[in-house]
Amino acid sequence: MKRQALIAALMLGVSGMMSAQVEKTVTLDGSVNLKSALDALDVDINTISSLSVVNEEGAALTAADYAILNSMQALESLDLSGDKVTTTITANAFLNNATIKSVAFPAGLNNLEGGCFNNSALEGTVTFPSTLTSPPAVMNRFQNCQGITGFEFPGNNSLSSVDGVVYCDGGRTLLVYPCGKPEKQFAIPEGVTKIQDQSFFYNNILEELTIPASVTNAVEVSADKTFRYNTALKAIYVDPANEYYASSGGILVNTETRTLVMCPPMIEHVVVDGALVTTTPNYRFFGEAALVESMTFTEGVISIADNGCRMTNSENLADGSGALKSIFLPSSLTTVGGNAFCRRGNVSMIVCKALTPPAVGGNAFFDLGKFDSDPLVVYVPEESLAAYANWGGMQAYGAQYKPFYAVEVTEEPGNVYVSECNAAAVSPLGEGIAGEGTEVALSAPDEIDSFYFSGWASTSEDVTFAEETSPNTTFIMPAHAVEVYPVYSHIVTGLEDLAAPAATGANAPAYDMTFIFNVNGTGPNIERRMSIGGKTSEI
Repeated sequence: MKRQALIAALMLGVSGMMSAQVEKTVTLDGSVNLKSALDALDVDINTISSLSVVNEEGAALTAADYAILNSMQALESLDLSGDKVTTTITANAFLNNATIKSVAFPAGLNNLEGGCFNNSALEGTVTFPSTLTSPPAVMNRFQNCQGITGFEFPGNNSLSSVDGVVYCDGGRTLLVYPCGKPEKQFAIPEGVTKIQDQSFFYNNILEELTIPASVTNAVEVSADKTFRYNTALKAIYVDPANEYYASSGGILVNTETRTLVMCPPMIEHVVVDGALVTTTPNYRFFGEAALVESMTFTEGVISIADNGCRMTNSENLADGSGALKSIFLPSSLTTVGGNAFCRRGNVSMIVCKALTPPAVGGNAFFDLGKFDSDPLVVYVPEESLAAYANWGGMQAYGAQYKPFYAVEVTEEPGNVYVSECNAAAVSPLGEGIAGEGTEVALSAPDEIDSFYFSGWASTSEDVTFAEETSPNTTFIMPAHAVEVYPVYSHIVTGLEDLAAPAATGANAPAYDMTFIFNVNGTGPNIERRMSIGGKTSEI
């Protein structure tokens, strides 16, 4: 045991020596450049963890000097603030650097060339001297720096930052959003008119982005130019007052061109709003969104483009289908392009509302549902069931074609006092429709003005409510259309012309009359009570 303890102590001692910080300062002049200054040090430069460079009368640092600094294996802190001569950090100077965590720039720095810190280990807030005023000198210089949480520009009249995010043009252009900024939600400030190319590249943290009304189309916002290599984004929201962009269930839409722009890779439920776009982009617009469980195309969508909903990796993986289980197609749909849903192997339900079966391109539903143990059910309008026979060739994957029926929620017959109650019927197939044997969820307000919910009723005798007197209940759909409606009652407590006398005492009269009844007498519960002198009687 003593020997083991001694070995452990020795190992700790060696580890401490290896991790000891070595700090050095070098001074450059007309006869001493960076290489000679480092060579003159009494240590191996690969053990230096912190280096300060002083340069008041020497030559400016060159690409060769940066290559030396970039190769130093233990260097974590680089301080160039004492360099009064150097004004430029050359292209790719610290590209892929895995050790430098902090840098202080030369006091007169005015240019950072392309890629100079891309994919580097920089951490925390990066601060720039006021002499760096060119917006391009910040763009594409710190890409994929996952440790950078913010940028600062003290005393700078051209570049600025708010909470670490870089702006220019007096705050009107968002220039760079730091990869390591820890917040999961970000709302671009109102007043920003441009979102610069590459501004959100390589972000693995941001989940929700909100675009204000002020953003215009001065710079095209797109998946490729703006959001490439994002891995955490779930939704992009847009202020409804924006004239150029909108959000369709978290998907970014260009309202001028009426096209889908960006599908967040971590979105789970896709909604394509037919009021905004009529067709989907081709070539796997949703291909990186492997977590999507449902795709809903609302009324107004007329076509789904070739390969539009196919996974990007579908050829390379045995099951490249993603999580997609349900597809909802509108009555306005006329065309499903070739390979549109190819290899979406986990799909178990399609609902198509089109009375005329949409034209289907080659392999539009190839391997659909093939990898899922649940049967693939295709629900179509009752009157069009025959026309849909083997639509899309899905019988090859065990598809069952079934009709859906209407579930109409109406106002209570004869009750002129209650209307617009906003009751709803929703099944797994959607709102207002259901298939035989599926569960329909009903919901209605607890009260409307002075009317109170008292039960559900139906014109169909074979509709049985799970809880008839609950505003939120269910029933199992029969094999035909049904009509249901909520019943409302008016509660009256007391009578205005029967006020209790002022007298008190054991023999003082008391009136407390309560009537609970349905206006047209059809409610499931009609109650009549009268309380006189503290005793209750039925009336």
